[in-house]
Amino acid sequence: MPLNGPTSNSDDAFSRMHSSEVTNTQPNLCEPIEDTAKRLIIENPLFRGRDLGLTFEMIEDVLVIHGRAPSFYLKQMVQAMLLRLDGIPRIENRIHVVSPGRLQRQ
Repeated sequence: MPLNGPTSNSDDAFSRMHSSEVTNTQPNLCEPIEDTAKRLIIENPLFRGRDLGLTFEMIEDVLVIHGRAPSFYLKQMVQAMLLRLDGIPRIENRIHVVSPGRLQRQ
């Protein structure tokens, strides 16, 4: 999806739903980028109350994300949110999509 504007009604709804959720895309200079990424996910209403077991690790210029999600949509939302963060040129999304029942047992 282009960041300069929606291309369809569904993109417009997506933009309205998610554009205000990332309130600070500038990293705190005193905070490691991994902590900034984790904070952005935790503070987002879409992920509130969900234990995805996410971990973040910077390897050279790549932010590697590990964890579990109950849907491909949430997996992609984590990545989309973090792509907006300054200081992260590349993301490797290693989140596994698992059934919601498996999330609760682990």
